[in-house]
Amino acid sequence: MPLRIPRAWALAGALVFGLGCGAESDAPSPANAPPPALCPPLAEVAPNALALVRSGALDGVRAFFETGLPDDELTAVLDAGLRVVRALDQAELEALLALADGPLLEQSLPLVRDVLAFVAGEVDGRLRSEVLVDGARLLRTCDGSTLFNAVQVLLKDPALPDLLAALGDTLRLPVVQDLLSADLGGALARPGFTTVVCNILAALIRPGFSVAADVIAPLSGIDLLPLGEPPLSDLLAALDRLLAPDGPVLPALADVVCCDLYGVGTCAEVTPATPLLARDPVFTWLMYDLFVTRAIPFDAALDLAAELGRDPAVAAALAPVAASLRPIAEDPDIRRALVSLLTRLLDPRVAAEVLPELVAVLDAGAVPELLAVVRLIANGCEPEALP
Repeated sequence: MPLRIPRAWALAGALVFGLGCGAESDAPSPANAPPPALCPPLAEVAPNALALVRSGALDGVRAFFETGLPDDELTAVLDAGLRVVRALDQAELEALLALADGPLLEQSLPLVRDVLAFVAGEVDGRLRSEVLVDGARLLRTCDGSTLFNAVQVLLKDPALPDLLAALGDTLRLPVVQDLLSADLGGALARPGFTTVVCNILAALIRPGFSVAADVIAPLSGIDLLPLGEPPLSDLLAALDRLLAPDGPVLPALADVVCCDLYGVGTCAEVTPATPLLARDPVFTWLMYDLFVTRAIPFDAALDLAAELGRDPAVAAALAPVAASLRPIAEDPDIRRALVSLLTRLLDPRVAAEVLPELVAVLDAGAVPELLAVVRLIANGCEPEALP
């Protein structure tokens, strides 16, 4: 029986084709232009992704794009995607597509899968709706610009790979594991962990922040931590470079913290009369649950951080990812479209349906397949019609 192509798949296909050609949608084709090459059959390039669609395993995603977004918002999202790609030069686009063949994607997908599954409730049957709601609040409050700008400047900073490598090694230290142990009621069990993180974030937004005064000095009160020895000394040195007072990362991250704590777009909007929001530190608790109580494979996450941080190919790959975020951070129309899409997806009623399906996509190995289709189209082939 033929598979009906829903509105979402047809529009998504048009978007992917537009990403590949990179031309204006209303530009006429030259009369003497050679015909586009045909893509290999979808069943050959993306068998797992196609099987998920045909089996109904992605019905929640399909329903969201068919009925969850008004036509004008869906059109805006598609247009935003085209504008993001057209803002990249050819070298940046090729570098972005090349990530599909590198270690970054292959090594990162299992961790992404585990985090999504935890939030979706796979571990204990409880959807982390508070995280979803607060994530949507941040996007709306900051108009997306604060968050996307922070991620962009963070990815571009040369200290980030060193920080990742040292972080993975530091968290493997037995003394750190003991301090983080919830079972043993260690010094950094949930209440202590929350206090340390919240104090550091509060210091981050104050004038005169420094890693020495606001991170190293508080940690020095924990006598067991070998602050002057590698890998912890390497971690603190990388953090000091990353959060240099004259660098771009510190103010960008401070704006995110102000957005989270005060509900304002940037720290410049905070006055002595601005009240703190009455809210739980749900993102800090999420990190605690993920990495301290071992809700996800903790050792694998540490291995990933250390390996990615030491791989020169990964450091080079961060540049095109940051480049893809540049137009989002700079263009308010693109941000509005993306924020609208993300906030609707973060609605707990929608996420309860969509998140498990995204986990299924990752489990099926369909993400590399979908990127392979995008690469083929970007190289000039014409997608076949779905059967």
